[in-house]
Amino acid sequence: MAHAGSFLGRPYRLSGTVIPGDKRGRTLGFATANLQPEQELIPALGVYAVLAGVTGQAKVPAVANLGVRPTFDRKGVVLEVHLLDSSPDLYGAQLEVDFVDHLRPEKRFESRQALQSQIALDIQAARRTLDLETPGPKKLGASPSTPSA
Repeated sequence: MAHAGSFLGRPYRLSGTVIPGDKRGRTLGFATANLQPEQELIPALGVYAVLAGVTGQAKVPAVANLGVRPTFDRKGVVLEVHLLDSSPDLYGAQLEVDFVDHLRPEKRFESRQALQSQIALDIQAARRTLDLETPGPKKLGASPSTPSA
């Protein structure tokens, strides 16, 4: 992802309208915003550390799965984005997703519990990748404040 970003001068970005999904992420404890990417050229299927936000608004840290959801025998590529520290209602919104780093390939899990455990690990990996040590809102790219004299 860094290589693509160096050519683009920014992270690789997918965008699309948030569509209703199966609400399975919510039942697993990880609500997602689902998009069908508008772009024809997409990165490899898998799990990514990303920054996501409504077009024209600030992006927030997130983890995303780009793929066919093999655990649930789904067809067609969908981008599922789980915002790490917020859960706004995004249905119908135009969402931009900047890909920061590829965490792992997409894979099929034998059980819902195995999938839940892996998602929790993916969230931890995304936090490390995005340099988020503790839960809670953090402005990315903000410079540290300096005490005034």
